[in-house]
Amino acid sequence: MSSSTCLMELAIKVVNEASSILRELFYQDSSRRIAGIGYSGDISFEADLVVEKHIVKRILSSGFKTMIVTEEEGLLSIDNPDYVALVDPLDGSLNFYTRIPFIAVSVVFYDYSQPYTDRAIAGALSNVFLHETYSFDEENMYVNGKPLENIDRDVKGVFSIYTDDSNLISRIKNILEKTTNTRFKIRTLGSASLESTYSVLGLIDMFISNTGRLRNLDIAFALAISEKLGLKSINLAGREVRFRTDRVEEIESIVLGKLSGIVRNMLL
Repeated sequence: MSSSTCLMELAIKVVNEASSILRELFYQDSSRRIAGIGYSGDISFEADLVVEKHIVKRILSSGFKTMIVTEEEGLLSIDNPDYVALVDPLDGSLNFYTRIPFIAVSVVFYDYSQPYTDRAIAGALSNVFLHETYSFDEENMYVNGKPLENIDRDVKGVFSIYTDDSNLISRIKNILEKTTNTRFKIRTLGSASLESTYSVLGLIDMFISNTGRLRNLDIAFALAISEKLGLKSINLAGREVRFRTDRVEEIESIVLGKLSGIVRNMLL
């Protein structure tokens, strides 16, 4: 078994264990207590910390020499690491706090010598309440352990956008409708990792963010599988982008999904 597959299996195990913890905590009021401000600058709830500690412990005890970058603690360094892991212990914290069952957990591994989002070697993302786990190694992508054979490229007429610019929403919507001859609806669901992954897998048409508050670990999984599928990650200037994975990085803007090329042509 290759190291990539071993890392993928570790990631699957870790995110599934974390998901079980989150489902147990979901109706416990104590898990919604504010624990402080995390490394990324967001409010941290008790659930964030409990799950992150579990994930970190599992990775550090796995036998893989891994430097870990997390949402709550930031950079956890070790001597002479072979890998870097981007960890998002609870994407959709506000959903969790308000008891909206749309949250995710993700872990993505990179070679320490190539710490960039387009160089992922293995990872997994758990759709906590749908009991779906998406994963990849160097060979393939999988859903609940079964190879993903087909990506749906039919236009759905749905995109997700996070922005403070109302003009951008109407501009994107208009160009998509004119180009595809399809009426589009907007769905913003509160979990960037899931929505960005949906866009890459073709479940929705596109994911856009230009708030400047998105971070590399929020969409690490989607960026990784986008690269595997040959879909370009671009920003709202129309340029291809990639981000470092050995630190938390903020993302000014990003466009992902099967229709990102239309937006790129519009912007250039």
